[in-house]
Amino acid sequence: MRTLALTALGLCLPLAPALSLDGSHRGARSAQEGEAPAPSEPDVWAPVRGLIGTWEGTSEGKFGPAELETTWELVLGGAFLQSRTRSVSRNEVHEDLGMLSYDRERERFVFRAFYSEGYVNRYLVSISEDGRTLQLETESVENGLAPGLRARNTIVLTGSDVLTTSLSLAAGGDPYELCVSSRLMRKR
Repeated sequence: MRTLALTALGLCLPLAPALSLDGSHRGARSAQEGEAPAPSEPDVWAPVRGLIGTWEGTSEGKFGPAELETTWELVLGGAFLQSRTRSVSRNEVHEDLGMLSYDRERERFVFRAFYSEGYVNRYLVSISEDGRTLQLETESVENGLAPGLRARNTIVLTGSDVLTTSLSLAAGGDPYELCVSSRLMRKR
């Protein structure tokens, strides 16, 4: 019965009017004739739009060389920026799925990454003033490899069609150590 209720709720939600957090209807027209339209909201994705697309390249690191492909795309009506990565090294395949959101309360981006190895990281995102570097620092790690594990992922858009990334890990109070770095070219 509970499954049926949740399914029914899931089917009805797309039909419900879109409400913003303040309770107003998003995208609804004013009922008052002659009233000026509400100002458009700023493009929250402007600082990270350069990531959108498909990227392919190679990585080097503690796990050896790998071929990888990453795709960034807006999903769920533009509410989230999703990343999908697949990397193949030797005979190992690694996949991850990430969702970037904008936390209006904290006024910052938050990235959640789900890895094929079973762990989940929530990162706080900082963007450089020139908008070319994203620094992701773990806020939490679920099912981590070691207690107190921390991760730092740096993404640099070095040109309109070149992206470099680096992943560094640290346990407890230890300093970060580079784990893997990659260089990718925009495919499309």
